Amino acid sequence: MEDLNKIESVPAVVEQVAPEAPKPTPATPTSSDSVVLYAIKDIVTESGASVSQGYSRVSKKDAEQLLQHSKVRVASTEEIETYFNK
Repeated sequence: MEDLNKIESVPAVVEQVAPEAPKPTPATPTSSDSVVLYAIKDIVTESGASVSQGYSRVSKKDAEQLLQHSKVRVASTEEIETYFNK
């Protein structure tokens, strides 16, 4: 029991360095490779592409899959200006 009170028997403290946080990936595509869609209800495809009810900006690749649903359409320029420039 006396050995525990000696400095030599105390384990060394290891300084832990936090790992570097991963760089965030852009959640919304840039305007050059995106399309604004309007959906009557939430849609999720088998490949994981999704759109929420209302207006959503999605990549062109996802838009191709989502536009196969009858509840989704491309938003017009006038709609986009009205909705996003409130």
